[in-house]
Amino acid sequence: MINYGLPAEKLVAVSNGVDVHIFKKDEAKRTAAREEYNLDGIVIGTVGLAIPRKGIETFLALARAFPKNKFVWFGKIYSSLMAKPLPKNIPPNVIFTGYVHDIVAAFNALDIYIFPSYEENQGMTNVESAAVGVPMLLRNLPAYKGYFTDESDCLMAHNENEFVPKLTRLLENKQERDLLAARAKERVVKEQSLEACGQKMRALYERLLEKHRP
Repeated sequence: MINYGLPAEKLVAVSNGVDVHIFKKDEAKRTAAREEYNLDGIVIGTVGLAIPRKGIETFLALARAFPKNKFVWFGKIYSSLMAKPLPKNIPPNVIFTGYVHDIVAAFNALDIYIFPSYEENQGMTNVESAAVGVPMLLRNLPAYKGYFTDESDCLMAHNENEFVPKLTRLLENKQERDLLAARAKERVVKEQSLEACGQKMRALYERLLEKHRP
């Protein structure tokens, strides 16, 4: 917006909000989803459209690096007329579910959430994953600055060479998984819940009204 010539002092970024009363831990949903897709052990996965921009190649590379773990991609798969089709050499420990009706159950089915997308405006599924309490490993993108912090409430990686050791850390250290998840959830509740975002929007409108009050 600044590049379009708009004054920086008049620009305010407000996150899309997430309903933390819906996106939360649910053992019943977790059990049902894991039974539906035959999942056990520490399950790694993501939620979103299954398109190349979301990092499918990185996802598959990680699945090959960790053959003992199930990798699940919850999300719509477009027709090959609309997007590049999925690779043919999908590892046996990978599941692409296609469209799912219950996204909250999808998050609950996971033990580690990875989001290797190459480009995002914000990445709302990251916010939703954090609200559910799933520890996150994200590609390090500028868009996440101000929302999540590497080594504090998530882990971040630039490429496969960084993803592999960081995923290893999460797999081997439940205490770290729990700590990252708790910090991310706390941050979302305070800053990105519908209530928090609503308060920010109200404050903006009140400031504008006060400025233009006769």
